[in-house]
Amino acid sequence: MRNTIRSIFMTLLPGLLLVSCRDSALETALRLAGDNRPELEAVLRHYAADEADSLKYRAARFLIENMPLHYGYGGPGMERFRAYYDSLFCDRTVARQELRRRAARAFDGAGGIRPEFDAATLDRGFLIRHIDHAFEVFGYPWCRDLSFDEFCEKVLPYRIGNEQAEDWMPAYREFLAGTIRSLEEAGADRYAAAKALKDTLRGMDYEVIDETTMKLELRPSDYLRAAGGACPEITCIATYALRSVGLPVDYDYIIQWANRSQTHSWNALRIDTALCCFGMSDPGFGDHFETRAHERMGKAYRRTFRFQPGSLPNRRGALEEGIPSAFLAPFFEDVSELYFDGIDLTVDLTIPAAEKKRFAYLAVFDNHRWVPVAWSRIRRGRATFRRVEKGCAYLAVYYHDGQLRPAADPLTVSKEGVVTVRRPDGGLRAVTLKRKYPVFYNEPFILNRVKNGKFQVADRPDFSDARTVYVTPEVTEIHPYYAELGDSIRFRYIRYLSPPGAFVSMSEIGFYDPSGRKLVGRIIGTEGSYWNLGNDKYKLFDGDPLTYFNAPRESRCWGGMAFDTPQTLGSVMFLPRNDDNFIQAGELYELFCCRDGEFVSLGQRIGDRTHELRYEEVPGNALLLLKNHSKGKDERIFTYEDGRQVWW
Repeated sequence: MRNTIRSIFMTLLPGLLLVSCRDSALETALRLAGDNRPELEAVLRHYAADEADSLKYRAARFLIENMPLHYGYGGPGMERFRAYYDSLFCDRTVARQELRRRAARAFDGAGGIRPEFDAATLDRGFLIRHIDHAFEVFGYPWCRDLSFDEFCEKVLPYRIGNEQAEDWMPAYREFLAGTIRSLEEAGADRYAAAKALKDTLRGMDYEVIDETTMKLELRPSDYLRAAGGACPEITCIATYALRSVGLPVDYDYIIQWANRSQTHSWNALRIDTALCCFGMSDPGFGDHFETRAHERMGKAYRRTFRFQPGSLPNRRGALEEGIPSAFLAPFFEDVSELYFDGIDLTVDLTIPAAEKKRFAYLAVFDNHRWVPVAWSRIRRGRATFRRVEKGCAYLAVYYHDGQLRPAADPLTVSKEGVVTVRRPDGGLRAVTLKRKYPVFYNEPFILNRVKNGKFQVADRPDFSDARTVYVTPEVTEIHPYYAELGDSIRFRYIRYLSPPGAFVSMSEIGFYDPSGRKLVGRIIGTEGSYWNLGNDKYKLFDGDPLTYFNAPRESRCWGGMAFDTPQTLGSVMFLPRNDDNFIQAGELYELFCCRDGEFVSLGQRIGDRTHELRYEEVPGNALLLLKNHSKGKDERIFTYEDGRQVWW
């Protein structure tokens, strides 16, 4: 389907390139409408007939002039996909864990689906209804300062992306009717209205999941039926909701986080001089990035309805050369300067392309591959990428036959803006590696919950005769810890008793006899879990480092084992709550070095109980990557500086 869209773009774009004034923009759009031209002209005549509709006429022109290249999906396959979507994601009785499983396995499409371009398919009835409904927002008190330009750009558009066209404003107003009525009675301003509507949306029975459920974009009203979704769905819901009442909210996004996996999107609303960023599921309003200080965007973009003449598809030769999918549609603008103090990055393209290229791309690493997030025209063997974020690693690449090809060595930009080309040098050195992925969770918080936990044995099931045989020390890193206790401790009952205020927060514990044999008895301990989410005592012994016991109370909670006959204790093990990205004993790892834009192996190692890997001959100045071939998917590029891993 993407090849079809690209071919259509190549047919339509030459006409758009000729646009030089408003009259030619309208005429070009009408010409590209083909047989549907009478429908669009009827909309213009409808509003031109009455001078009182002059603003609606201007609004109709705005929509029609920017309509070429906008499209949604149609065809008989869309109804099959909608039925599939309804069966998987619109049942609010489905357990949240099951909803997440379904999202991860949802298929990408179905046969009989085709792009339907707006200029050639939208009729007069749809456009007139939508424009009339959009103008109703001027009756709300918070729209008194809404300019006509804001209205056209951020309220009037009938679509956000490639959803099926629908007159969606009435459905969203009905959904929010109670909140809207209260806000009108209170004479709310823009801030109060936006906050209240966001809070109402947060009250939906809606599960936030990692995998986007809308593999194809459906109608805007379909979002309101769903039981859950990811950032794209969440951002769309809030965009439709706020725009339905005249709040000029934007859909901002990143193509790929620069220092971890996944894309991201959020809503942005200008209130006076402040830009309030939020997501529908946020507890607060306007503080979306306060808890994301460790994350790097690389580049930030904003979806628009207006055609962007400076976009890559509108550059001569770009479509013929091939364009990565993220840059194919000409309906987004760079808003990086709103979110970070970036630098202009000029890269010498030292690796020749397979054939002459006009354009190069700047890519960030998504944990497994490079993803382009910016583009530049090549001039004299160089590419300059504007307003890129500091504190990130980048790779300049070409796009050739649908694949990315390295154009230079990777480089890092420090938080101070110092650019370092990461070409491995001949200075080999030893490195000690402790993780394959950075710590993104609150490690100090978890470590504070470990100190002074007690391993106790007893001969009575109520532990009235408990004897403490080991107290967990203060630890500075998260990985399994072992304590040898000799060969004289006899017991029938054994437990780990959490320190006060810790809620246990332990992932695994283990008991071993003096020969090292693991002792397995009947699991006992505090019943239940925090908020009854299933993180109970059994998680301490399930062998999965990613599960943990989150106790129902903060203190005096424990988990352990009972045995039918007395046992002898030789050692204990404990593993705090973690992300399973430390070096695990018995697992196979491989270190890679990025050379000429490609990762080459520096050898494999088996982890042991030191939870460290040692490599003796690693090139200096190199960008490195450590993989675990035994399990897991989180991996992250790093450099080795001053005896430690520095993550990018």
